[in-house]
Amino acid sequence: MISAIEKRKLVYVLNRDSSGTPTIASPLEAHRSRTITFDTVGLDNGYDNPIFASLEFQYLDYDSLVLGGNVVGGKKEDEEDGMPQMEKQLAYYELDLGLNHVSRRWATTTHRTACCLAAVPGGADGPGGVLIGGEDYIEYVHETMSAPPQSVTSTNPNKKATKIICAIPRRKLHPAHKGVLVTTITVHRQKKSKFFALAQSELGDVYKITLTLDPSDKTVVRGMIVSLLDTLPPGNALNISKSGMLFLPA
Repeated sequence: MISAIEKRKLVYVLNRDSSGTPTIASPLEAHRSRTITFDTVGLDNGYDNPIFASLEFQYLDYDSLVLGGNVVGGKKEDEEDGMPQMEKQLAYYELDLGLNHVSRRWATTTHRTACCLAAVPGGADGPGGVLIGGEDYIEYVHETMSAPPQSVTSTNPNKKATKIICAIPRRKLHPAHKGVLVTTITVHRQKKSKFFALAQSELGDVYKITLTLDPSDKTVVRGMIVSLLDTLPPGNALNISKSGMLFLPA
């Protein structure tokens, strides 16, 4: 999937002909009006239909904003400036290979500061899902996570949350009123279905992210650990080679 900053999303299917030459099919449209896209990643879905995760924000059109009154488009007004509270969402887009069609199959609300994504290994290699980097926090979200428990004080270990959120370590002298934004995340696969993730903040601090899986079911995530690894020059991306070398384009 190729996503423009605003509205347009195109999905290209790549194949090989009898001679082994790569071929590209006509693009399939997955456009969504009045939508700003912050990041897009392809999920590991095994041999099932391909799924893409998109971090997006849909804004109101001018007519709805002017004519909607106190409640515009089903969104309540913000107490400070009177503007409607808009929500940033993580959405799953599925390519149906049989119908040759792209549909928006699932979406959930994320923090408004969320800005980057990384796909977690799925299928036989892991639980799947997405890591979301934002200000002061890293979230793990997946479609298969059930509804939240009715009681906040419930300690039933068999119940799953809708998302898992973990705060990132902060510098001791960093101003308390100012957040730290996570700008990039990458996931590194190891042998025997093991993996970990690295994230970097706007200050250059690099964090190691480890997901705690259920011992009886490796597709269920029970927790997340974020620890400080090192401090490097702030870069545009993080890339880890198969040999374990970290490439940081700064």
